[in-house]
Amino acid sequence: MLYALYCLLPYHIGRGSNTARWIYTVLSALGLVLFLGLGFADMPPPDAIASIIVTPITIFAIVRLFQESSVDWFEAQGTN
Repeated sequence: MLYALYCLLPYHIGRGSNTARWIYTVLSALGLVLFLGLGFADMPPPDAIASIIVTPITIFAIVRLFQESSVDWFEAQGTN
């Protein structure tokens, strides 16, 4: 179910849904906290490498979603 939500979020964000933007942010922050809290001890090496690569990309995407130009775009879309 969670993966289905992750697949639908980019679509709704692209359509201007502010709610989808916040859901993506909360789920990503939760994943980041769990990733940093659990560490690399129990992760197979390919998963650890993938997580190290994806984490900064996710942070970059969240930062971009809340920059002034993005906020203006979401407000212009006028959808929730």
